Amino acid sequence: MTPETEIAAKAIEIQAGYLFLIPLLPLIGFFINAVFGARLQKRVGRWTVHTIALIPVFGSLAVAFFAIFQVVSHDENVVLVDRMWQWIGFQWGSHALNLPFTFAVDRLTAVMLFVVTFVGSLIHVFSTGYMQDEKPYWRFFAWMNLFMFAMLFLIMGDSFLMMFVGWEGVGLCSYLLISYYYDEVDKAAAGMKAFVVNRIGDFAFIAGMAILMWGLVGTWSDAGTYTFDGEMGPTLVFRDIGALMADPAFRAAFLAKTVFGVPIVTLSCILFFAGATGKSAQIPLYVWLPDAMAGPTPVSALIHAATMVTAGVYMVARLNFLFAFSPMAMTVVAFVGALTALFAATIGFFQTDIKKVLAYSTVSQLGYMFIGVGVGAFSAGIFHLMTHAFFKACLFLGSGSIIYAMHHRQEMKDMGGLRKVLPATFITFLASSIAIAGIPGTSGFFSKDEILWKSFDSGSILLPGWLIWGMGAVAALFTAFYMTRLVLQIFFGEPRADKHTLEHAREYKRMTIPLYILGFFALVGGFVGVPAVLGGDNRFEHFLEPVFAVGASHVAWISQATEHGHGLHSHAGEYVLMGFAVILGLTGIFAAWRIYRKYQSQEDEAKLYGARFHNVVYNKYFVDEAYWAGVIRPFLALTRAAARFDKLIIDGAVNFTAFATKIVSWINGGIDKVFVDGTVNMLADITILAGQRVRRMETGRIQSYVTGIIMGVSGLVVIFYLLV
Repeated sequence: MTPETEIAAKAIEIQAGYLFLIPLLPLIGFFINAVFGARLQKRVGRWTVHTIALIPVFGSLAVAFFAIFQVVSHDENVVLVDRMWQWIGFQWGSHALNLPFTFAVDRLTAVMLFVVTFVGSLIHVFSTGYMQDEKPYWRFFAWMNLFMFAMLFLIMGDSFLMMFVGWEGVGLCSYLLISYYYDEVDKAAAGMKAFVVNRIGDFAFIAGMAILMWGLVGTWSDAGTYTFDGEMGPTLVFRDIGALMADPAFRAAFLAKTVFGVPIVTLSCILFFAGATGKSAQIPLYVWLPDAMAGPTPVSALIHAATMVTAGVYMVARLNFLFAFSPMAMTVVAFVGALTALFAATIGFFQTDIKKVLAYSTVSQLGYMFIGVGVGAFSAGIFHLMTHAFFKACLFLGSGSIIYAMHHRQEMKDMGGLRKVLPATFITFLASSIAIAGIPGTSGFFSKDEILWKSFDSGSILLPGWLIWGMGAVAALFTAFYMTRLVLQIFFGEPRADKHTLEHAREYKRMTIPLYILGFFALVGGFVGVPAVLGGDNRFEHFLEPVFAVGASHVAWISQATEHGHGLHSHAGEYVLMGFAVILGLTGIFAAWRIYRKYQSQEDEAKLYGARFHNVVYNKYFVDEAYWAGVIRPFLALTRAAARFDKLIIDGAVNFTAFATKIVSWINGGIDKVFVDGTVNMLADITILAGQRVRRMETGRIQSYVTGIIMGVSGLVVIFYLLV
């Protein structure tokens, strides 16, 4: 098959006028709690607050499941569409941009809907127990509902601009929830850090959209006229762009366009991926996510498992029809993902905060997802996104159960021996730990194996597949190691908490039910993607095939046309890779068991591994310090310099002008007062004085007037006489 003969699977659109309810219901819950929640909490009780939050979330879940059922029940490639109104419409020259406000649900969106609504609902239920002692109870659930709305808007939006609205929404909500305890400086700073770092990625996203739109407009003029829904002109609707990229003439014209010698498709895709590194915490923008642990634990579960951090992976998969045509962009995605998976896994070795271990685990697992979509295995990347949502949500909620029982202590040195104290948490935490470690039969095993196999056999990137596979395989070894360490230090050995804490440690039913459900899916959720080598037919991959028709077909063509692939398409080759990965995982578990079957304090670890190595890894390779020294401090110095320039030069010039104006005005006032007003006043005084003098002559006596007349006439006679 060649790119010229590819034909995108034509989707059958079904009008579904109810899709708007899926994001709208959580938005209504947010509005009610934001406006009336504080009053209801005070006058009626906390139950009203979480009831107002839970009913819309479960309502959204029910509507989402109905939509998923409609998509799944059709053998054809069905897309549910709900056109609300014409959002943007303008015309320039012979072109017009018409962008409807439309929600759409295809097979990829259906998977994301299941993850977001199902896992998100369980996290909401868990939160009713975990957050029951918090005073601003209403504010927490208001922000949680808003977060659900933003994420649902992101995945259901039918165009770039609608996705971007949701993209910005989850960024805002992450800031609000991470800095929930905003009266504590470090937690408020963590929220600001997340917000600022994400803005860097968001700028790249905007630049990518602008360049893509510029390229589409230019190609539209060069390649001819295309019509979508009766409207003429360029489009930002995902399905329409996918259809354009399936057209040989349009694709050839678009791929030929460059900016400073760089193909537009490559430049825009790399910018989109830069945006994804912000949301999905990849190198170099991963630094916000570990600090996000400052928020309440249910927030960590929602952000790290079901919503925000998966947005970047979803975006790359959604844009498969662009990324597949840029081997350079695909290579960048795969290599950054592999590097992040390996790098973050090492940091998890020596962390002592239970949530920090899970945070770096999330960064590492997101790297696996990007390996998948980066090597063209888009279905495998989304498959791991789904299984990760199960076991990581369970792990975070399990850590929340532990932290709540330990009176909000998060350091593992204060734990130990908790398997008997918190049995439900132990069972579900252990199930999720073996899933993330990739033990055969668990959900994590199937999704990780699929990614590692596809990465080894990839011929669609510019790097050798064995390199990406090797980095991912070593990261799997490290994952098994640090997760085993985590389980041993928390649940095994002698209890290290004080007697009072252990006596009052307990589990709440509202918190354990979500754990059991998520733990169950962490174990069995991967059976929807059993590969052919193990006797399955990988139903998950086949289910998503129509969505990735354009991208996957081109990736397959590249793999066949190049010599980059290793040709391990036989079951024997896949068995070898699978067996090696399993051996690495078991090796990590065994090594951790040998070291941590007895509690190892931080000091003991430093002696075992070497103080210098332990210090570097424990301090996360001093990346935050490097950012502070190389980026933040110079930027702050620049802002201070700009502030001084503004104060001394700009404000100084304004103040000098004001002072000079004041002096000139004072001089002008003095001149006006002394000379102008003085002259006028002098003339007035003379006139008054003259008048006063003349007035004295008016005595009212006739003889005085006669005397005056005689004197005046006499004077005139004398003057006349003298002159004549």
